[in-house]
Amino acid sequence: MKKITFLLFLTKLSFSQSFIPNISPISNTILPGQSTSFNVNYTPIGGYNASIFLQLTVPSCLNSSVNLSSNSVNFPYPTVTINISTISSVPIGVHNLILKSYN
Repeated sequence: MKKITFLLFLTKLSFSQSFIPNISPISNTILPGQSTSFNVNYTPIGGYNASIFLQLTVPSCLNSSVNLSSNSVNFPYPTVTINISTISSVPIGVHNLILKSYN
């Protein structure tokens, strides 16, 4: 059976104090019609405690429901979840998702 693989890439734009994004898992492979999710946690460094803003880029050909649980997080930074629900006709292959995190 043909499968779909989702890869999540993180980009970070931060000035002065900062944060480290951590994702789990980095990739997910599922069958068309199934669902999957990614979790993103943020670890502050250098005393950072300001808001972190998030923007998710999804391929236009994906034809699936992709939901980012929040567009921003505040200290102490709860886990952000990306949920993906595919339909049976989603294109097989590898699909890259890009999560931009910035302050």
